[in-house]
Amino acid sequence: MNARHNPDKYNLNPWKTNVMEGVSIFTAIKNRKESFEEPLKTWLAQDQIDEIIIVDWDSNQSLVQMVEKYQNGKIFLAVVKDQPKWILSFAYNLAARLTTRNHILKIDADVKILPGFFDMHVIEPGKFYCGNWRIRRNDNEMHLNGITFLHRDDFFKVNGYNEYIKFYGWDDSDLYRRLETAGVKRNDFDLDTLYHIPHGNRTLFQDQRNYLQSIPEEERATFATFVNRHLGNTYGKWSPSRKMMEFSITPQNDHLITCCQSGIDENPITPALILESETVALRERLELLGTTYSEDLLKKLTREELLELYMRHFLKKPG
Repeated sequence: MNARHNPDKYNLNPWKTNVMEGVSIFTAIKNRKESFEEPLKTWLAQDQIDEIIIVDWDSNQSLVQMVEKYQNGKIFLAVVKDQPKWILSFAYNLAARLTTRNHILKIDADVKILPGFFDMHVIEPGKFYCGNWRIRRNDNEMHLNGITFLHRDDFFKVNGYNEYIKFYGWDDSDLYRRLETAGVKRNDFDLDTLYHIPHGNRTLFQDQRNYLQSIPEEERATFATFVNRHLGNTYGKWSPSRKMMEFSITPQNDHLITCCQSGIDENPITPALILESETVALRERLELLGTTYSEDLLKKLTREELLELYMRHFLKKPG
């Protein structure tokens, strides 16, 4: 039976009643069409996958034609309108709510699934698999950190991704921490069963500060992660009582819907808290980058003074 023909097939309630046995994989993408086709083909080659949920987050180039090219009855595309900024937590929480199987694999649109993945990773309630940058064998494998495979109920028991996090980084670590706190046991992926396709411009469509444009892209991503870590550990703590972003849905056919934001952001982060978190992040980055400034000195400096030292480090200006 195809779950898409059930009466409540577009119900965004995480605890929908039409969830069946099987595996859903879900992803979200913005303007990555050129690098998506290759991973998609590896997903379609996995017989264990029952459905593939793709959220197209207001991309410049439509994915409809690509999806039609590979459509085998398993691909479901949700096209989101009027979202110029990439917000991972919104996009992936929407994708997860569209899943209809009890085992869900969150995967980035630049990651291939290799043979043997589902043989090596068996899911049951109270257990999840995820990437782990600490066991990487090379720098590229760091980018598998955000992939996770778990029981659907466990994902929604902790209310999915933290929607206080509005830009790149820490969203995965925040989710894993809350899963472990809820008693779900963490396990590492077998790294021989996944492959990340290298690319740059990770923060291209993020909401970011202009002053970061002159530092290396990889450092911008790292800095954003430090900012989000402070946010997620202080004001932006996520819990099941928080409300996810709402969307209205317009069906186009059995495998295609369009979505529009239908409510306000009920989990905003104030500019003052962002500045506070950036100050903490600047101090932490200067300490870890091996600068000669003492911890005591860094604690006494203002945000503007910390920023000047931080920029000097990357621009290599004379002291």
